[in-house]
Amino acid sequence: MKYTIDTEKSEADFTAFAPMHKFKGTVSGCITGGVEFDSEECKLSSFTAEADTTAFTTGDAERNKAMQDFFDFPAHPKAGFTLKNPAILTKKDEDEYSGTLQGELEFAGITRDVPLSCFLRRNKSGKLVLGLSLKWSFKTFGIKAPRLLFLTVKDEVEINASLLCVEEK
Repeated sequence: MKYTIDTEKSEADFTAFAPMHKFKGTVSGCITGGVEFDSEECKLSSFTAEADTTAFTTGDAERNKAMQDFFDFPAHPKAGFTLKNPAILTKKDEDEYSGTLQGELEFAGITRDVPLSCFLRRNKSGKLVLGLSLKWSFKTFGIKAPRLLFLTVKDEVEINASLLCVEEK
């Protein structure tokens, strides 16, 4: 079955770690894409998701501006993931599945192959809830980690997404 991401009910968050603190950010209301999932075969045949990077927010206007400038989001207004090959998921329960998705993540104009941890649940109304997580690395993307007050941000950023997907008619 083919599903479309419900833009208004899907969101992602990220957590970056600096030596003396961590900061969080979110993006919601601007994630688009689609999923093709066969529950009989536990197979995710296709998956794409794209977010508007100019909507990323940390709740701090100065930090938002610094992030927008550092990654040059106006020049790269989209970030997205595309599944490279179909993925067989492990059935956990009647309508719950999990597994790893291998695909291409595009961020700040750079594309890299990355694995995503995936949790998929079909709710009683037939919609899919797709939970995704990954550890993003400045180094993997060839980006020098930013410095804050003479301290370098740690290389790893945790990214999580919760996507509500509705069946295409």
